[in-house]
Amino acid sequence: ENSNHWIQLNVTWPENQFGLESKVTVYAAGTQEIVGYDEVRTDFCYRSKKSPILHFGLGPVETVDIQVTTRDGRIYEFDGLPADKIHLLEINKP
Repeated sequence: ENSNHWIQLNVTWPENQFGLESKVTVYAAGTQEIVGYDEVRTDFCYRSKKSPILHFGLGPVETVDIQVTTRDGRIYEFDGLPADKIHLLEINKP
């Protein structure tokens, strides 16, 4: 056991159930300090698959702001998400 925190993010939008190709940036809440970045993908390497649910280790950070950029370049923000939980980020495109 340690005092480090984590967050898992499941990105979904109507025409892309798994949010594939979404780019996710995690910031310490209320700052521009990036604590994580990843792209939703399921390919990993030969004969392996990666879960579309993204996992980020946050260290001492307890609350984060999330920026999701979809493959068509639209940006969505989710602010003040608590650590140590799995969050479903549902994107409703206009």
